[in-house]
Amino acid sequence: MARTLAVSWVRLPASYALASQERDAFHALLTSEERARAASFHFDRDRNQFVVGRALARTLVGRARGVPRETVTFATNGFGCPYLVGVEGDGAPSSLHFNLSHTASVVACGIGTGFDFGVDVEDVRELDDLESLARVSFSRAEVASLLALPEPSRTRRFFDHWTLKEAYIKARRRGLSLPLDAFGFTLNEGHAPAIAIDVGLDDDACAWRFEQHLLVDAPAPMTLFASAVRALDVAVAIREITTASLLERSFRDP
Repeated sequence: MARTLAVSWVRLPASYALASQERDAFHALLTSEERARAASFHFDRDRNQFVVGRALARTLVGRARGVPRETVTFATNGFGCPYLVGVEGDGAPSSLHFNLSHTASVVACGIGTGFDFGVDVEDVRELDDLESLARVSFSRAEVASLLALPEPSRTRRFFDHWTLKEAYIKARRRGLSLPLDAFGFTLNEGHAPAIAIDVGLDDDACAWRFEQHLLVDAPAPMTLFASAVRALDVAVAIREITTASLLERSFRDP
């Protein structure tokens, strides 16, 4: 495989409180608009997810481009999906793409050039309304396969499907304009996830490659990762980094 989707992820503090020195350093990497948005969050958890996510994306993109991370500019498409502005600064999208995802405990960012992709992370947790959520978010085949499982196995399977669906939606960059029941995944142990797509979505299921990984197993919560790549020759490389190393000017690939 000649190309790579490089994914870096960071654990967020269990207390949702960044050290003051780290917090100030992360805020220094934000634009004035981003700092205002960060200040609008009511909970530290949501603020930290946003601040660390933007700093992570800006650092990874700056390194990939060979430019100072402070010069990296983001914009948003008509569906509310963020994208990287090209080096010309004219607002046009770059061929280098990034995709962010976060949970209460993890922030992850994927970087790749020349192909569409999406990533998603989710903390596996008990849901009181699991079946009703599945019925409004999954295809009929996905709902049937979920409910056929013993009840103790349903939570993990729900999030297996959920992360894959989120990754695919993010790769398409059309937000929730894609009907969630118009595509679905078949999950068989020992095989890569396979997608079925309704003809109305105008997409080729054979063009996609999906992966799932367990980022965090212990301590709880378990955190799942999924990637969706519209290319068959792309390898997914995943690594964990620390908030401290992210802030270092000498931050590089290992």
